[in-house]
Amino acid sequence: LPCREQTKGWPEVEKRQYQAILEQADKAVYTGDSYTSGCMQRRNRFMVDHSAVCVCCLQGDRTRGGTLYTVRYAASQGLRIINLAEESPGLQPVGEQLRLQEASPGGLWGLLDV
Repeated sequence: LPCREQTKGWPEVEKRQYQAILEQADKAVYTGDSYTSGCMQRRNRFMVDHSAVCVCCLQGDRTRGGTLYTVRYAASQGLRIINLAEESPGLQPVGEQLRLQEASPGGLWGLLDV
């Protein structure tokens, strides 16, 4: 996670959702204590540096941004890239978020055959 203060300033309902997800994790690693201009990039590099596979949802028309930067970094480090935007035709944009409308063959675990 980018920092312990990540939810500072968030609406209470989003803080509760975040906490509920966090409580389900086996382990949480924070790459910083407070939010800084580089904390998200530091978190992304940490995830890549401690992973064997990069699972992303990167739309093909992206020319910049944190997701693209991280996927490029992961590829440069030799990680296998699984782009759900390309491999899951049921993935449809819903505003700024994406929703899987129908399961891909074998589900997500089928894509993660590592």
